[in-house]
Amino acid sequence: MVVGLGIARVGVQVGMIFTADGVGLFPFVFAALVLQKTYAVTKQAIVPSVVRDASDLVEANSKLGRIATLTGAIAVIPAAGIQQLLGSEATLFYGAVFFVAAAVLATRLPKARPSDAVSESRAERGAKSPDVHVGWIAMTVLRFAQGFTLFQVALWFRSSAASPLWLAAAVGLGALAPFVGNTVGPWLRRRTNVEKMLAASLAVPAIAAGGAVFVGGYVMGVVLSVLVNFSGSIGRLAFESIVQRDVSERNRAATFAWFETRFQFGWVAGAAVPILIEMSGTVGIGYLAAVLVAALISYVAGARPLSSEPAITTR
Repeated sequence: MVVGLGIARVGVQVGMIFTADGVGLFPFVFAALVLQKTYAVTKQAIVPSVVRDASDLVEANSKLGRIATLTGAIAVIPAAGIQQLLGSEATLFYGAVFFVAAAVLATRLPKARPSDAVSESRAERGAKSPDVHVGWIAMTVLRFAQGFTLFQVALWFRSSAASPLWLAAAVGLGALAPFVGNTVGPWLRRRTNVEKMLAASLAVPAIAAGGAVFVGGYVMGVVLSVLVNFSGSIGRLAFESIVQRDVSERNRAATFAWFETRFQFGWVAGAAVPILIEMSGTVGIGYLAAVLVAALISYVAGARPLSSEPAITTR
């Protein structure tokens, strides 16, 4: 699938080259977005085949997240220069070269191991493991919190005539926070289990939101944006590792796709709340704190975040 997705992305890039100046571009853009999500799901599903054991899953997911962030940041610099000097067609060709390389490198991935597992329904995939079941609900709430915080803070700053620098700080530092979370994630995994990591990813922004209600101020809005995105990345590392650990290889890709769809809806639902319901900064952050606390209580009651699994020692 990874090889096929790389080839498909090359075809989409070529299609964009020939439709760059017309409405025909939009179907290719849509196809590119679909293929990007499909690759993300496939990547999550094959990670267990390239690690030694379950204790390495968080570190592997973390490395992939950091590599994606760094290579994306590095690749966009030449793209900007090519766009200015040679135009859109040359920039799209530049992108196609990367997808050719990706398809070639994907041939070196290990073959999937055969599985005797019987195909399961979507409901069975989500409910068989209690940790997966309550974990996806927790992750959906975290995604809800990310969408809600982005728009609530933006609308709060705008309504109170805050300097644009405050919003820039909230968005910029919030975008950087997932990279920091991906860096810190393996360190946390060596000291605790993934269930506790997911519980902490709910607890940290809940405490921050509660504190922001009493402290107030634009600084707390920026801090909350950072911590919500940081915690979201920690939670995602933990949840991905739980699914990779507990779901059979045969059903893993379909399971990730099923959950990823719900996470996207969670983000959209969170973003829609402050748009549809006008709230002051204090009220909005108080609402967020209540949602996160409720999710934390539900998760702690249903999963095993306080189990006695030993921490992984550093090699």
